[in-house]
Amino acid sequence: MRKVILQLHLMVALTVGIFIVLLGATGSILAFEPELNRLLHWRVAYVKPHGTPLPLAQLGESVSEVSPNHPITAYVLSARPDLSYQVMIERQLVYVDQYSGLVLGTINGGMDFLGFVHQFHIRLALLDRGRKFGEMSVRWSALAALFLLISGVYLWWPAKQFGISGSAGTAKLWFDLHNSFGIVSLALVLLLVVTGLVISFEHQTTPFLYRISRSQPPGWPKMQVTPTPGQRPITPDKALAIARAAVPGATPNFITVPRGNQVYLIFSRYPEDRTPGGRTRIAIDPYSGKMLMVTDSRRAPAGYRLVNLNRALHTGDILGIPSKVAMSLASLMMPFQFLTGIVMWRKARRRESQARAVSTIVTVGVEHT
Repeated sequence: MRKVILQLHLMVALTVGIFIVLLGATGSILAFEPELNRLLHWRVAYVKPHGTPLPLAQLGESVSEVSPNHPITAYVLSARPDLSYQVMIERQLVYVDQYSGLVLGTINGGMDFLGFVHQFHIRLALLDRGRKFGEMSVRWSALAALFLLISGVYLWWPAKQFGISGSAGTAKLWFDLHNSFGIVSLALVLLLVVTGLVISFEHQTTPFLYRISRSQPPGWPKMQVTPTPGQRPITPDKALAIARAAVPGATPNFITVPRGNQVYLIFSRYPEDRTPGGRTRIAIDPYSGKMLMVTDSRRAPAGYRLVNLNRALHTGDILGIPSKVAMSLASLMMPFQFLTGIVMWRKARRRESQARAVSTIVTVGVEHT
């Protein structure tokens, strides 16, 4: 059985190892996505706080003056006073100084380096324009990673070898690295893989989480309304005021701008929320100002909180910087384990080839004699 498991462990690693490497490498980057995003766009990401932020409507006017042919689709409010606001206009992100209304710069929304990394991680977007192949590859790669972890523990368990004693360049060194780092990082990598599987198979796992928690998902209202003839929609600032009153203590950080029969969608976050986008959602009728839906993350159904907890664990948001560092290192362990495993396999193949060559020479020599 041990030989069978070893061969399966090797075959699975060689078959899907490159996908696991890509997921691990991109995941280690995405653990610090907000921080890296500010670093990459530092010229437009930071502002000098002074006074109070201007109304969103006024910031929208500043953006419309620069890009008059692009309707505004959403506003992104910063979580810190020294970070600039962002205005979304048709796949573009406009950075604005919320204190002066000055347009700081524009980037292509979702098309920068981190945007590519994000899409690559969740669906191998650079290899798959149609998404299906990429999404399925991610799912099966996550399942393969789970098998490799379980089978790796099975193979390690009898001897329980731990420590690095091999000399530089020897197969023993790579064997020690593979085993020791693998067992030390096992818990975090297992957590990373399992939570990733829950996200990858969310159509199956989300109903399961609601079922085991004996709760029902929050109902979303019909996201369309009938415009009242002659009535102007309320401003984004008015919608924000309604959202703040609906969930006191939660700070709005994202608001969509409705067009036609669409509604205002507002995302807010509580101080204890680690997820940058927040998990509290409010839908507002843009003509009457009536709240159509409120999903308060503090009072949401247990299943909703479990889904959010799983995502926070996977991304490392759960405890802030310490957990981000831990999950980033856990992600890097997957490429490391693949590298050490490949080196072990190549060295084993070389030894087998040398052994066969020696055996052939000896056999020929004996026959000749």
